[in-house]
Amino acid sequence: MSEFTKNTKALNNLIQDTETLEECAKTPLTMLNSSLSSKFVIQTKTSRDELQEKVNGYKKRLTEIDPVTGNSRYGENMKKKVKKLLDDFETVSGKLDGLISGGLLEAFQKIEEEERLAEEVRVAEEAKAQQERLEAKRKAEEEERLSSMTEAQLQKAKEDEEREKLRVAAEAARQVRLQQEEEERQKAAAELEAERAWISSIEVSTASFSAQLSKLPPTSKPILLQLYSQIKSHPDNENFRRIKIDNEKFMNDFGQHEGGKELFLAAGWKLQTIDEPAAKILVLVEPNLEADMDGWMRWFDRIKEIVEVLS
Repeated sequence: MSEFTKNTKALNNLIQDTETLEECAKTPLTMLNSSLSSKFVIQTKTSRDELQEKVNGYKKRLTEIDPVTGNSRYGENMKKKVKKLLDDFETVSGKLDGLISGGLLEAFQKIEEEERLAEEVRVAEEAKAQQERLEAKRKAEEEERLSSMTEAQLQKAKEDEEREKLRVAAEAARQVRLQQEEEERQKAAAELEAERAWISSIEVSTASFSAQLSKLPPTSKPILLQLYSQIKSHPDNENFRRIKIDNEKFMNDFGQHEGGKELFLAAGWKLQTIDEPAAKILVLVEPNLEADMDGWMRWFDRIKEIVEVLS
């Protein structure tokens, strides 16, 4: 299967998924298909963004001329196919952006939150009812047993009962703690998986950096130029190559904007976690010059390329 055929198939899948989302947008929240979710919306947007890179390449080659033959790189038949692909992509991309800006993602998230809360209530009520049944059974058995005991036996039984209550309470507390720890572990694992998927969807290249830069406000460009000029002048200074993403200035300049974090990942920065205090940081890791001179030169060349883009 040719690359163009693969991309055409990917576009058809994107159109089909977007049409599904359009139907969802017309449907009352209470009647939405439970098999769909906010994850489906995000996956559809990610597929669109990945296909955007391919479409940009076709758009560029559509106007290119072969320097040897003087002819267009595409024949007339291929031109028609490429133009149709570009038109179809622009149409479906506009529809998808309209759906997302219209609140479809938030609608799915609201439904999922309501379902989660309802499930928590159901589980809690079921556990309470089960506990009440067990307690009623225990009391009936206890009353029957106590009716045949002597005074001394009765006193000992009461002491045993108190100890058992303490043991049961301690075990219940332990189970609650274990459940909370498991929920936190699952939540952290899900967040890590989502973060890895997000990072892997971003291509590390100057072109990808430029694409993310175009999404930011004009005020971001001189700030980036100053930062990269410092890195270029002092590549061995770690202070210029480490940024806390919850830093107020970073959030104001980049983090709050679409493409703000993606821009750094596209430029080769790595997202890392530090323990003391726990925080996420962006790090531009410098290769070891002595052990990998070629790798270091490629790393520094990218820094120079980005400075040129920003200049």
